Amino acid sequence: MTAEALREMLNAAPFVPFVIHMPDRPSMRVPHPDFAHISPKGKTMHVWIENGEGFRVIDVALVTQLEQGQKRRSKK
Repeated sequence: MTAEALREMLNAAPFVPFVIHMPDRPSMRVPHPDFAHISPKGKTMHVWIENGEGFRVIDVALVTQLEQGQKRRSKK
């Protein structure tokens, strides 16, 4: 995946929540553009966990798919 593709998703108007898929890692949901930031050189991305209790650093080159419009899974 490219940083440009991620920036397009983050800057979309209107914004549509999306999910970042990576191999061998849990997917990350981006519910709002404030929950993610791409480094200036586009190599890494910080994604805040939805509950606000931390973040993950993602290697942009490892992103395999972006899935738009996925709804939040209900907690059981």
